[in-house]
Amino acid sequence: MAELIIYGRDGCGMCRHFKQECDQNGIQWRMVDCDTDGGGREMWAKCGDAGITGSVGLPIVDVYGEVMMRPSIADVQARRGGSRSTTSRRAPSPAPAPGPARAASLNQLSVTIPPGAAPGDKLTISRDGQEFTLSVPEGCKPGDKVNVSLPDSRAPQQ
Repeated sequence: MAELIIYGRDGCGMCRHFKQECDQNGIQWRMVDCDTDGGGREMWAKCGDAGITGSVGLPIVDVYGEVMMRPSIADVQARRGGSRSTTSRRAPSPAPAPGPARAASLNQLSVTIPPGAAPGDKLTISRDGQEFTLSVPEGCKPGDKVNVSLPDSRAPQQ
């Protein structure tokens, strides 16, 4: 089986966080310093082959043969088992919107942006057995809360 290779820097917070998540989930990994000549060449060659160009966010991760920029642990786990899933991230289960208007706004949710998500990334939200897709808004970062409105699944379909 191919290995998980993390291209990054020891001083990079996102790299450190990703390595900690791998450790917490029992995922073995190998770190390559992208600032060394050999490590940089290896990373950029793999990025080029994967179509990742321009400015990149670390870590760049070779996920068992598929090169990804800032993958989630869910992305890694899906590929570790040999299955291929979409590159969208799954948001934590949303909490109902706070406040007294909750009964009137059952479709208002507060979603916490998950670790590793960046503006423009797609999140999948599950609610009442249905899945919805949310794009991370510009200016949001992991840990931020976003209030969203979902379509009323009880409304008649036209």
